[in-house]
Amino acid sequence: MTRQMLTSNHPFFSNFPNLVIGHDRLFKEMLRMVDDVAYPSLQNTANYPPHNLYQEEDGKYVIELAVAGFESNELEVRTEDGRLFISGEKKTEGSDEKTIHKGIAQRPFEKSFHLAENIIIDSTRFLNGIITIWLEQVLPEEKKRKLYSL
Repeated sequence: MTRQMLTSNHPFFSNFPNLVIGHDRLFKEMLRMVDDVAYPSLQNTANYPPHNLYQEEDGKYVIELAVAGFESNELEVRTEDGRLFISGEKKTEGSDEKTIHKGIAQRPFEKSFHLAENIIIDSTRFLNGIITIWLEQVLPEEKKRKLYSL
């Protein structure tokens, strides 16, 4: 039995634009992610730097990124257009002639996460080579559950 790869050209996705009114950005990003998995680039940087993602409780999340060798002034955490970007670039890249082996990657990176509606960064921390980002989904009053008395 031959299995067809799931890509944005797959018939499974043909009706989605008719069903996802107002979710165009999310739909396009899902298609891009499917294509990235089906056709990974030769230089796969999606796994660098490694990260953990936790759900602490309903609507509260934590991302941890291992960025050994970076200083806090070489790192940036920002949100833009519904996405969280974490990037790093070494300020000084001097070659040490005494280095015999360099196994700790310190190459520039940018990692991004798509945020659901109403997700905000609650706080961030950089400690012992780990970036920790606490996220929270803050629902506006009109979306919260309401109980009406009869």
